[in-house]
Amino acid sequence: MPERGKVTSAPIPAAEMQRSCMIHARAYAKVNLCLAVAPPEHAVHADGTPNRRAGWHRIASWFACVGLADDIWVERTDQAGVVEATVEFADGPDGTPLGRVDWPMEKDLAVRALRALLACPEVSSGAGQRAGFRLRIRKSIPTGGGLGGGSSDAATALRLGNLALGLPLPHERVCSIGASLGSDVGFFLDDELNDGLDEGSRAPSKRSIPRAALVEGFGDRVERVIAPAADVVLVLPPIACATPAVYRAFDAWLMERSGFRFRDSEAAALARTSAGGASIAALSASLFNDLAEPAMRVAPALREVHSACERVVRRFAGRSSSHGAAGGDGSVHVTGSGSTLFVLAAPGAGQSLAAGLDEMLGEELGDKLGEELGPRVRVVATRLV
Repeated sequence: MPERGKVTSAPIPAAEMQRSCMIHARAYAKVNLCLAVAPPEHAVHADGTPNRRAGWHRIASWFACVGLADDIWVERTDQAGVVEATVEFADGPDGTPLGRVDWPMEKDLAVRALRALLACPEVSSGAGQRAGFRLRIRKSIPTGGGLGGGSSDAATALRLGNLALGLPLPHERVCSIGASLGSDVGFFLDDELNDGLDEGSRAPSKRSIPRAALVEGFGDRVERVIAPAADVVLVLPPIACATPAVYRAFDAWLMERSGFRFRDSEAAALARTSAGGASIAALSASLFNDLAEPAMRVAPALREVHSACERVVRRFAGRSSSHGAAGGDGSVHVTGSGSTLFVLAAPGAGQSLAAGLDEMLGEELGDKLGEELGPRVRVVATRLV
């Protein structure tokens, strides 16, 4: 299928958006509140048949969205089979872009999602026979940080593309396309999001944010659960943690841990029972991520940032207010395969904790790392949504 892609950092004119027929939605980031990872799959099954997922890892993870999001616009065009993409990063507080678009459009997951939608027989022989798409993305979620930004963008583009075509595909078929793109995409395709179009706002109607979920297997089993009421402080260091490298480090790390076991039942219990009742400190203390140590082995600077964050957060952990403990139990967690760190805080306490981290982190990192990373570490106060 032909494709045309372009990348630009120029702002998208508001007047153009108003004149167009673009459908808009926000693509939310996620955190892995806990993440259990299994050893890699064997080359053959117990019955001797080849395992097509040899080397893959099963997971059991409690996913929850946070209030950090990319903006996605999709418009149907009459350029059959063509996906024209424009990607930019939003500006940060200092007026400079939050990132740089350094990937080819044919590799962008949202572009691939729309191409896969157009290639579906139900679309290519019916409602989308002569259709193409114009896609615009304004990114606020950092790339490669374990926040699922690419997967969220892809899921949102699928939903908007399906809406722009008049909903030719049922939700289950959209999910099957999502599964072909990546293991996290299914989480963002909550069936409560796939409802219809609010013509007054040109935005999808009904619920706008995917619900929290227990995600198991290879991302193919998604059980919706409740997210705890908590503020979240995200620490976004300019450190790359490539997911394949982190999983390779996990496999090597397993060789040192003869007693390792897949904690899928623990992750499931946390996701199903921990949203209500427990204090933020108790909840935070129970969270875990089997990829945290491997990520720090891949990127040693991440360990330094993590330790510095913990020193700052522990200063806040004992501080109480009408909102409760500002820093939870003092724990700093890794989401996904890194490099984003997060801290849970009582509702209403995240802003003060974020301000403290923003002010003190450079000093805690020391002269060398503080000069290299401190000014570029982004701290965001948000909440589980």
